[in-house]
Amino acid sequence: MKKSLAAAGMIFLLMSGCSEESDRSSGKHPSSMGQYHEPYLPVFATVVNGGTSRQATGNFFVRHGQFVSDEAIEVMPGDTFTPDLPVLIPDGYEMRIVLEEVNRSAEKPKEIEQFTADLAEETTVKLPQTEGKLYRYTIKVYDAAGEFKDVNYYPLFTSFPDYHAGVALIKDEVKQGEPLHLVIHNWGPNHLAVDEEYRLFERNGDDLEEVRIEPYNGPVAAGPAYMETPWSMKELRMGQELDSLLLSVDTTETLLVDGYTEEKGDFLLQVEVGSNDNRHSLYAAFSVDE
Repeated sequence: MKKSLAAAGMIFLLMSGCSEESDRSSGKHPSSMGQYHEPYLPVFATVVNGGTSRQATGNFFVRHGQFVSDEAIEVMPGDTFTPDLPVLIPDGYEMRIVLEEVNRSAEKPKEIEQFTADLAEETTVKLPQTEGKLYRYTIKVYDAAGEFKDVNYYPLFTSFPDYHAGVALIKDEVKQGEPLHLVIHNWGPNHLAVDEEYRLFERNGDDLEEVRIEPYNGPVAAGPAYMETPWSMKELRMGQELDSLLLSVDTTETLLVDGYTEEKGDFLLQVEVGSNDNRHSLYAAFSVDE
């Protein structure tokens, strides 16, 4: 179960712990990594997506409900991107594609690739291997008579080398059986996947012993209807089904964690964050009393 939280005090707590000094002092079990990161990607995304809002006609492209105006699509360096396209593309239609590298304001474009296509599988582009670059993918559609039908602009960026994030517990002293409220904040610039298969360690002095947690076998609430699109960024997510939580830049999420406070003692909760191919462990310490 998860619930969004806009808690200034908790964000301040995470920010105060997200520094180079705190990372060094926390040794092998940090609660944060990196530092505050200026969230300029939402501005970049808003500019590019604004072009779609102003110029799209709705005569060809259909959004599937996952688009957010201030979010960009993250692509691993050297990986590919394919746009949203209808299942059936009418005969004779032509799609004109341009991939450009741009600055933070989506200005000063530098053309990477330009081509035309009439099949969906031909619209895929491979992004450069360079980390942390911003791109605008433009696709314009024309019918068999050469008349303009529709346009989409996609704000893309290649993953940056570092993550900036922190975890904390709303309460670090709880009673037996009391659920934990885990707060995670992502300063970006990358999206942050969160693996909700946590590990628990009991602390005995300087020693740690992993505590086996029985898997939850109760009812699971059905999620919303979901259609895979480029905005899903499934390849970044964690878990066996690559369906984990994915935090965009400068967002906070609170997760309700059950079943980890059955015994008395001092514990560390290990949370894996990052991406499916680039995992990092963060830790939240807590104690359980009767």
